[in-house]
Amino acid sequence: KPTLGEKREALRIASQIALEHGVTTVSDLYADFEVYESAVAENDLTIRFVCCVPPAAAQQLKEPLSWRIDKDHCEVKFVKLFLDGSIGARTAALREPYADMPKETGRLLLRDRTAEGLMLEFNDMGWRLAVHAIGDLAIDQAIEAFRFVRMEGRRFLRHRAEHLELLRPEHIGWLKRLNLVASMQPNFVARWQRKGGLYETRLGWERTQRMNPFGSIVRYGVPLAFGSDGMPFGPLYGVIGALTHPEPSERLSLRQALLAYTQGAAFACGIEGQVGTIAPGQLADLVVLS
Repeated sequence: KPTLGEKREALRIASQIALEHGVTTVSDLYADFEVYESAVAENDLTIRFVCCVPPAAAQQLKEPLSWRIDKDHCEVKFVKLFLDGSIGARTAALREPYADMPKETGRLLLRDRTAEGLMLEFNDMGWRLAVHAIGDLAIDQAIEAFRFVRMEGRRFLRHRAEHLELLRPEHIGWLKRLNLVASMQPNFVARWQRKGGLYETRLGWERTQRMNPFGSIVRYGVPLAFGSDGMPFGPLYGVIGALTHPEPSERLSLRQALLAYTQGAAFACGIEGQVGTIAPGQLADLVVLS
């Protein structure tokens, strides 16, 4: 287990990598309280962080505002929930089996009432949700749970669905109706969504072509936010994926891709009043490219 000093050094290195890629704000999807409290106390954060915490930590904190340790550099707003795993490990939950393992359909980690109860609890406590759902079966579960929260909750906050790789058309309609943010990673397209790539090996080419449907998301008017998932970190690598999707109708323009990394990402993090656009009153986060 790493020491606090080792974790602080890792945070410093990660922040430097972010700055080298022109990134000034990062969404940390599984934040470590101790590291951020220590860094803020020593005025040692060089970029901004919008943090997600595990369910147990959120239940302990009661509400997100109780750990807004430094609003200029670090806010904790989200609870991260995992509904399934990954395509590569064959743990993403699918309606139909994996092409290279016909008896395997992955794992659904939270089902029906469990998912609905947790999500309702956190929504009503004032936490926004970042829900990891990659396979189409997991996305089914995410949408059903969000529908339940929308009907039963005292209010319905701005929530995010993370990854959404194997989206179906009916899913996109529900994302729009529920006002969910599609938090997606075009890095996956550049890295895996090619002929002979990981997606085709695991799922076959027909499903591979349908994955990561950015163009459909934009046409439906669903808020789209791009990130990297650290695979690899650089946004420009992801821009290439967004512009060269194997299905031409799902490709974005350069402007659309940049908006998803800036305005869309800020909206997904709930900080669109500070960053994400070049406008009066916004922070002057400007990146100069060669």
